Amino acid sequence: MADEGMDLEPLRPRTHSPLRWDERYAPFIQRAGLLPLAHVVSDGLPTMD
Repeated sequence: MADEGMDLEPLRPRTHSPLRWDERYAPFIQRAGLLPLAHVVSDGLPTMD
């Protein structure tokens, strides 16, 4: 769409509950090289002080 000169608005995710892991995301996240990080985050982040 950007190649056609269309202005793209930023995406604004809206959710009322925590996002849940769905295996359908895995192939796309893996292609970006972030699958190990996604698994860590989906398991819950450690409490940081």
